Amino acid sequence: MKPDFNNTPFRSLQMYQRRMSETEGLSESEIIALEQEYDVKFPLVYRQFLALLGKKDGGLFHGYCMTYPAVRRNGEGALQLLKLPDGSLHPVSQELKPGYFFFAQWQGYNYWFFDCDAPEDDPLIYVLTDDNRIDPLDQTLSESITNFVG
Repeated sequence: MKPDFNNTPFRSLQMYQRRMSETEGLSESEIIALEQEYDVKFPLVYRQFLALLGKKDGGLFHGYCMTYPAVRRNGEGALQLLKLPDGSLHPVSQELKPGYFFFAQWQGYNYWFFDCDAPEDDPLIYVLTDDNRIDPLDQTLSESITNFVG
């Protein structure tokens, strides 16, 4: 059964229903467990994404690591990206806060994240790039997710 995106911030994904393969969301208890693992409270829009496509994304996001359990490795990957040859971390790592959650990565060298402590239900997104920069994007979480469709 395909997810119904109509009453969500991901309405534009509805047009991809025909090409989608198998989809599966996380249960509420799995979402809560993931929040507890990272000691965060996810914004509403990310909870909706996880409930719709959190385990299997139907082939919508080719090349992006966004589904569970792989999403759990994104934070570690981001820190590896920041590791210098001597084993220390690049100074930009000082800008990373505990409330940041790395919800997507591309090819191991770009990592998208949002601030779980932000008050918005659909927070703005940042990207950690392979040249050790954190760039704010002029996109919300729902906009970024829908723009990732490949």
